[in-house]
Amino acid sequence: MDPPQPTLFSLQRRKACIPCTRAKRRCDKSLPACQRCVEKDACCRYPSNRPYARREVPLSNTAESPKSDLRDSLLHRTIGQAGVPEPLEITHNSSAGRDDSGDEPPTLDFNSPVNNDIEATTSSWFLRTEAWAIDHSYPDPHENPSTRLSDLKHFIHTVRRWLLHWIRENHCPFMHGQLYTDLGLPLCLLDAYAAVIVYQSKNEKNEEVIMSIIEEKANKLLNQQPSLADSNVEAMPPPRTAEHLARVQALFIYQFIRLFDGDIRQRAQAEMHIPTLIEWNSKLWESANLDACLQTSFGFGGLFSQNLSNGRHYEPSGRPWRDWLLAESIRRIWLIGNYVQCVYLAMRDGQAACMGGITFTARRGLWEAPSAATWTQLVRSKDPLFVPCFQTDRIIRSVSEPEIDIFCLSIMSII
Repeated sequence: MDPPQPTLFSLQRRKACIPCTRAKRRCDKSLPACQRCVEKDACCRYPSNRPYARREVPLSNTAESPKSDLRDSLLHRTIGQAGVPEPLEITHNSSAGRDDSGDEPPTLDFNSPVNNDIEATTSSWFLRTEAWAIDHSYPDPHENPSTRLSDLKHFIHTVRRWLLHWIRENHCPFMHGQLYTDLGLPLCLLDAYAAVIVYQSKNEKNEEVIMSIIEEKANKLLNQQPSLADSNVEAMPPPRTAEHLARVQALFIYQFIRLFDGDIRQRAQAEMHIPTLIEWNSKLWESANLDACLQTSFGFGGLFSQNLSNGRHYEPSGRPWRDWLLAESIRRIWLIGNYVQCVYLAMRDGQAACMGGITFTARRGLWEAPSAATWTQLVRSKDPLFVPCFQTDRIIRSVSEPEIDIFCLSIMSII
């Protein structure tokens, strides 16, 4: 049986294929490939019309600064007056599988609130299924400047400052101070917290002792995890998402210290555990994805973050904030954990495999919100800028730099 022919209505609704759009040529929108792509022997791919896409509102003349101005300002702040070494190549991780579906990202309306009162009091916008997709289509290198060594070094200095801020303020751009308020810091994070404090006192005389403490704490964390060869693993209950998160956060801290400290022994050991952090991050992502799917599919209020509540029942108005805290913490440690190791390999070898990109919240103020009421008010008043990290450049067209979260600015500086 011949496949059904597309109707005029379906052709009108279908967008032009991606190659024709980029070439600014007329597309006949034929399936499986348009005539122009057939003649050019090009890979014909059509963008998807996602139901959650929002229209893009034209910018007013009095709106925010142009894209180029903010990009120049961001790079100037990030790079300073450093020289421009040879570009570093960051390639796609072929083992993860490249996404060639050609899906076009949703068009976001940054000039009006994304959520009405109902949406602001639910978890749908950051727990929906598509929000947990990992994008393996790295940005076109011809559309963005090459990553420079000074960019990577500044990124590492920034993460180091964030760790110091965490031990001083119990809060930083990737470790939220109120995430573990009910349970208290898990034991693995208490060890990591102490390790950072001890590490700050390191000098030439006590360096050997300090690094031995770091090594002992890192090995303790690694040895506490059951081996796949252990016959009792199947009988053990799977870790909760919050437990996955805590161990990933702790291992990242040890990896960061040991990779960039300069101690040859510690660096060599940390290099051996680069795959471990990648694996743990992957398991954390799978666990969070499952929890989010259960909550959004069956409507159980507070299911996603209930493993942080210690039996406490939150008011319905506070559940979305708690869910968002956990979801955003997972997203940020996924990014910072994978990207820091990627940066290390790029600095060491001149190239590194990209682990992909995910969606996270880029609106400044939401991560710093001290309560559910403040967070809900902010979400209702402005678009939270919940965007894929590979498309953060689109924010520049619509918002000014002070409106962008500092975590997002740092991610933008290396993508």
